[in-house]
Amino acid sequence: MTRIKLSKTFLLIAFLVACTLGVGVFYVLPSWVEHKIQQAAGNSQVALSYDKMEVSIIRRQVSCFGMEVQGDLQTASGTLAFQHQAKALHVRQIRWLKLLRSTFHVSEVHWEAPQINLERDTSGKVRADTASGQSGKQFRFEIGRLYAQNGQFIYTNAQDTTARATIDTFSLAIGGIAYQSGEGFSSKVADYLSFNFRSCTMPDRASLHQISLEQLSGDSRDSTLSIKALSVQSLHDANDFARQMDHRKGRYALQLPALQVEGLGYKALLRDSLHARSLALESPQLRVVMDKRVPHDSSRQKSLPHTWLSDLGRNVRVDEIRLRQADIQYAELYAGHDELGTVDFKNLNASIHTVGNDADLSPITLEVECSFYGEAPLYLSAQFPINDPGAPFRYNARLEQFPLPRANAILAEAAGFRFKSGMVDELTLNAVANAQQVEGEMRFFYKDLDIQYLDSDSKLVKKILNGVVEGLAFPQQNLADEKHRLGKIHADRDDSRSVFHYLWQSALSGIKSTILPNLVLPEALKHTKVEPEEDGLRH
Repeated sequence: MTRIKLSKTFLLIAFLVACTLGVGVFYVLPSWVEHKIQQAAGNSQVALSYDKMEVSIIRRQVSCFGMEVQGDLQTASGTLAFQHQAKALHVRQIRWLKLLRSTFHVSEVHWEAPQINLERDTSGKVRADTASGQSGKQFRFEIGRLYAQNGQFIYTNAQDTTARATIDTFSLAIGGIAYQSGEGFSSKVADYLSFNFRSCTMPDRASLHQISLEQLSGDSRDSTLSIKALSVQSLHDANDFARQMDHRKGRYALQLPALQVEGLGYKALLRDSLHARSLALESPQLRVVMDKRVPHDSSRQKSLPHTWLSDLGRNVRVDEIRLRQADIQYAELYAGHDELGTVDFKNLNASIHTVGNDADLSPITLEVECSFYGEAPLYLSAQFPINDPGAPFRYNARLEQFPLPRANAILAEAAGFRFKSGMVDELTLNAVANAQQVEGEMRFFYKDLDIQYLDSDSKLVKKILNGVVEGLAFPQQNLADEKHRLGKIHADRDDSRSVFHYLWQSALSGIKSTILPNLVLPEALKHTKVEPEEDGLRH
């Protein structure tokens, strides 16, 4: 066996050479890393600039100060120009060797004061198959924690100056990121997400309303989401609003001090599903104005609530939705009228259970109680089937001690008459409806009734006002403890109108059935007269 003897001089020289090479590597490598970052930006067709970049091989850290990135993304809907500025970006605990295996593995990415600006230009759309560009080399991202502080976001549309969305201040944290480039986002892309957005504004899709909120925050670790001071306001006055559209649409004004979601499935959102245990809206104030001067578009079909859920195309399951101390006003603007026809629901409390489209869920149930026009107690309950659009749904309502002339502003246009006087003792209705028709019964007990018909030329009014029928046209009272009329509910659904119109028409048919003589009523609405002891459903 031959032994090689190395002199001390040779070992010293070898050691010095190794140290020199090591120092050289640690001196050159940061510059090489910086060059590769610039090269990657160039390959991505973005412009990258910065004031200073610090690369520490030993500390395994890259910091970029005064960074700015600009570029364009080609999408199927047009060009999206983006500009990003940040006070600093810190990437810590980088696994350098994993970069050789196309894996970006770091423990932390810290984004300081990012400012993001996006502008969409839809004037030059591209084909969907060319929108994504070249696929390039596949890369895997493994990030322990990514968080941003004191950020700002602005979105604009080059063709529509009203389509502007802003977030004055945002912070967010995403933990346990594992993502392969070229793959879609899934529930496995991250372990948790938390965020806090402040002073947010955006228009609705039609750019008819401005939506703003003071704060939007959430955390997937405790499955919560909350909104503070949500506001929706029209961007146009009544006349300008009507000119923005070719069919009738409502102007909305909403003030919502707080919305709280608990048990929210954040990972289900990535699967295009909505799962939550409860959703609570505190003291919302909603005002809706429908412009009846705009011609109604009968070609636009509207779905019933449970049918809409079934056809949604995504899974929805919310165990309970609660409204507390809500004030809701619905108004209609008529041609030739200065006064709005309004209906008010004050101090409204509502609970909706098992909202969803999962076939295993129980029927959707609705319970509402409120003060009608701020004067009379009103109760409503309903049951809607799930995943069976053809199945009937049921609802019932009760109104007590209500002065009928209060409803004239909203009633007159729809009914063709107004109440000169009258007091509701009790009005109850029970109905079963499907997508085509509603039928049921009404008990409408009132006193001191007097009616003025608005269209004296109508066939119905001429029948009522002729000498034979006039005295029998309607009784001035219909009391539960006397022989009384039991009304019928029957109405065909107009599928170009909302479910609220459907409910209103059913109630109106029951009122007409009760107060008008059978001589002028169709067979489906002819009432019956019974003695108190014969009205078995009241005992």
